[in-house]
Amino acid sequence: MLENEEYETGISNNSERYFERLLKENKLAAMNGISVLFMNNYSVGGRKENILTGILHILSHLEYESIYPQGQMIAISALSHANREVEEYGIKCFEDWGHRDGIEKLRAIKFNSDWLREYAEEVISELSAGE
Repeated sequence: MLENEEYETGISNNSERYFERLLKENKLAAMNGISVLFMNNYSVGGRKENILTGILHILSHLEYESIYPQGQMIAISALSHANREVEEYGIKCFEDWGHRDGIEKLRAIKFNSDWLREYAEEVISELSAGE
């Protein structure tokens, strides 16, 4: 299902609705399953990268606490992927979650590209607003 989905910011899709149902039925099994799926597809290649961005898209729309800590670990691991879109979705997760804990997590990352570091700094600034 994830291989063939299109992911657009703010738009829910079939994969997302399916995972939300699994999460309600059995949170531990759903999070373990999505973690395994992410790791099994953590490589470079068109369909696999689409699966990774799909997982990150799904996680970015869920409540921060409801997927803690596996969701955050998945997003952090995305930040070192070879594909720019996967990396971007890793930061997008923290941006969409809007949780102040993301400040600490993003500050701890050593980014390998300027554009990714700049995006992370923008998100940190957004999350820091009102301190």
